[in-house]
Amino acid sequence: MEYGIQEVARIAGVSSRTLRHYDQVGLLPALRSERNGYRVYDDASLGRLQRILLLRDLGVGLDEVRRILEHPGDRVSALETHRSLLEGERERLDRMIASVDHTLGAWREGEEAMAEKMFDGFDHTRFEGEVRERWGADRQRASSDWWEALGDDGREAHRAEQRAIAAGFAALADEGVDPASPEARSLARRQLDWVSAAWGGRRPTAAEFEGLAEMYVSDPRFASAYAPATGYVRDALASFARDELE
Repeated sequence: MEYGIQEVARIAGVSSRTLRHYDQVGLLPALRSERNGYRVYDDASLGRLQRILLLRDLGVGLDEVRRILEHPGDRVSALETHRSLLEGERERLDRMIASVDHTLGAWREGEEAMAEKMFDGFDHTRFEGEVRERWGADRQRASSDWWEALGDDGREAHRAEQRAIAAGFAALADEGVDPASPEARSLARRQLDWVSAAWGGRRPTAAEFEGLAEMYVSDPRFASAYAPATGYVRDALASFARDELE
């Protein structure tokens, strides 16, 4: 079945401008363009668009979406993977909503919320499994102890630094600055310091830092912190690791 651009926009809940942009950058080529310039899509286009929107909702940048679509593999398995990631995110969001509801209920009754329930779903330790698997239990324990010792102000300062670094990378990516430029290297060094703090002051090796860079792209839970410049961040950190670290 074939669809006009306006119909696809209505079905998918996106603007026709977005569809034209996806066509222009090669993410979602139209089946053909009519003589009046209107783009025409088919069912395969809709399936591809669904994957694009799923990846974007998971925080994956356009460059990385393109990489994934260029190596589609088994589309059923790929979509099942996307679904499992969405299920995990839904569970986390459900916990966050429940924790907020708990706090609201307590405050409406003039009571204080139970501390152990106020931050369910907000816990940074949801990444502890990855830390243990990649760098060992000792590193995971040191990171958890460091996080607990920071206190509220310290944790917020650490989060703010990550947001500032991500914003800096996004600005450089938008301006087309080389990931190996001095400006990108400066941000990469800040990222290194940010990671080192969480590792108890021990700086990652070149291989470890490159591994982190790849994880920021390949794992949507991490990628969301650096979207839409995840691919740029990966390239900048990898370049820095190869040239500056051992």
